[in-house]
Amino acid sequence: MPNQSVAPPRVGEENTGLLPRRLIFADPERSVVRISPDGTRVAFRAPIDGVLNLWVAPIDRVEQARPVTRVTDRNLGPWIVWMRDNRHVVFFREAAGDENWRAWRVDLETGDVRPLTPGPGVTCYVQQSSRHFPSELLIAHMSGTSVTSTSTA
Repeated sequence: MPNQSVAPPRVGEENTGLLPRRLIFADPERSVVRISPDGTRVAFRAPIDGVLNLWVAPIDRVEQARPVTRVTDRNLGPWIVWMRDNRHVVFFREAAGDENWRAWRVDLETGDVRPLTPGPGVTCYVQQSSRHFPSELLIAHMSGTSVTSTSTA
């Protein structure tokens, strides 16, 4: 049975017998883990200087992970989508807490990072993907009350 005792409090913390908030609410070391369609790589969010970025590693050598984004202002969103071509990974970002999520993709061969959807005031989500079109996604984007779909790679 695992040890169920609570760690001793840090200097300046009161011993209340409760779990420390940082243990419950702090970001994990890695999150939103996704395996590539061919099963050879893994993508996940992990921090660089305290900001969650996108990392990719061989599935059998996670310790060799490398960051493929280097955002410094806000964490990436909690969605990571591997394209079926195993070359591109789609991730989502927002600006200044506006929750208008914008899709971006990174080319793992060239390192090219580019936006896939319009900028400010528009939010989006992946509507559909198909094994018949491995380098494309159908992304819906909304501005106010209108919804539009675009196919993008």
